Amino acid sequence: MRLPSDFNLKLLLEHSMEHSMEHSDFTPGMLLNTLTVTDLTVEGGAVARHEGRVVFLDAGLPGEVVRAEVTAVRKKIVQARRVETLEPSPWAATPWCPHAAECGGCPLQGFAPEGRLAWKENHVRQALARIGKARDLPVSPIIPSPKERGGRIRVAYAFGRDDAGAFTLGLRRRNSREVVAVHECGLQIPAAGEILWRVREALPSLALPGGRPLEHYLCRLILHTPEHRPAGAPLVVTECLTLPPKRPGERDALWDFLRRILGEDARFVHSETRDPALSRAEGIVRSNGPAEFQEAYGDRVLEFPVTAFAQTNTGAAELLYRLVAEKAELTGRETVWDIYCGAGSIGLYLAPAASAVFGCDGLGAAVEAAQANAERLGFTQCEFASGSLPELLEAQARRQTPDVVVVDPPRVGLEEGVRAFLRTLRARRLIYVACDAASQARDLAALEGAWRAVSAHPVDMFPTAAHVENVLILERV
Repeated sequence: MRLPSDFNLKLLLEHSMEHSMEHSDFTPGMLLNTLTVTDLTVEGGAVARHEGRVVFLDAGLPGEVVRAEVTAVRKKIVQARRVETLEPSPWAATPWCPHAAECGGCPLQGFAPEGRLAWKENHVRQALARIGKARDLPVSPIIPSPKERGGRIRVAYAFGRDDAGAFTLGLRRRNSREVVAVHECGLQIPAAGEILWRVREALPSLALPGGRPLEHYLCRLILHTPEHRPAGAPLVVTECLTLPPKRPGERDALWDFLRRILGEDARFVHSETRDPALSRAEGIVRSNGPAEFQEAYGDRVLEFPVTAFAQTNTGAAELLYRLVAEKAELTGRETVWDIYCGAGSIGLYLAPAASAVFGCDGLGAAVEAAQANAERLGFTQCEFASGSLPELLEAQARRQTPDVVVVDPPRVGLEEGVRAFLRTLRARRLIYVACDAASQARDLAALEGAWRAVSAHPVDMFPTAAHVENVLILERV
């Protein structure tokens, strides 16, 4: 059975609006007795249609026939909860994780790998065609991840309330703020599960000065489990992410708790953020050892601060970097720019075949790590800078013109100033690495007239989630 084509959300919503008056009797609690799932959302939900209206379901697989309960009715769409599967999808598979039905981290675990890969490849193709207006763009077969289980080097576990209201530690329930107290996450090595269990069981013994509720202070327990572990390196680096303190002694109380629970020989870090919705720290408060870890991509060993971005799937990341190097077509004479460089992963992977590498990022700690990595590797032709990206790029353009530019922005895509700058830049090739095909496609449409897409190459960086990494190759018009 072939997977259905990725739906055109804009057209479906327009069609839904045409019928909104005719079918205005949708109400919360209403049962929709026969719905056929036609597509997925990138958040792991499902899509169907009922009497001309778009119905967004909390779960489902292409080809599955379900009964659903309407949970919300808005001007353009209907939201519903799947209550019964009437006919399973031909792509259904048995999840390997005991928490798959409730945990929101792996919504596609029940999607057979061949169907999952086909959907992701088609999702990239349709996003670039419909949003990016690149309708005839060649899309290569998706590159599978080398691992589905045990290959993730970072998982951010959440502190919060379970369905009974008890304060706990685990992973978010699907489509909810509730926390599921998972035994372990199969995406990581078992040693991470031991740390998770020990911290969760000891939570009742943690008291903050003045009685501040733990949920108003603790944000995430982030377990870093790098695949590259030189002699003496720990299996797990435990990072406890909190909000800033409100009373004296809160930091010390947490530090004493971590030291008591994890032991003196474990590696742990206390970091802080001002935004409880984020799982990235703005700074490190305290560490009982180096607050960095190492990861290897081929023969390149890089060091990352725990607060810096590193691809969570090292095996797939190495395949992605190898692909970028192939498409850059470097001969040793070219100048390469690495925009949103982080700790320098891509730029340093390309450096041996480039005459000069310039990388820039908004996060100062990441750029410091990139420069240190370049010095450690002996790459004297590399330079990295932090600050406002549009300003850095304008200044660098007055010094040199790159031959190849690589951009690897956050999920939201390029910031406006970077996008405007790229429209004026006369490089030979632009390689756009993205973890969100829709954001990438919107940027592609905005670059029309200056850059032309020539090929796309999806990589399955997140095997059990609906997200897909894509490498887009563009040439100057």
